[in-house]
Amino acid sequence: MIIGIALYLAKKRGGLVLLALGVLWLFAMLVYYVYSKMGFYAAVGLNQSSMGPAVTTTLGFIILIVGIALAVYVARRGGKKWREGCRSR
Repeated sequence: MIIGIALYLAKKRGGLVLLALGVLWLFAMLVYYVYSKMGFYAAVGLNQSSMGPAVTTTLGFIILIVGIALAVYVARRGGKKWREGCRSR
């Protein structure tokens, strides 16, 4: 995340992607910490008597859908910039 911030501030390519990955990793660790404090995890795996499996599955699907939508958006936006750059040469 620190490298991503440095690259982004230096306006280097890929800085924002590294920053996003770092922030998402911190978010994942925060979710894990909250789950462990709330008792979602048993000694091995998810505690089946808690809401852990349902919440984890729902959160996973939401993150998956948002990730796919973001990837499609970036691919479409990035593809247009790349094609316009090639035409101007």
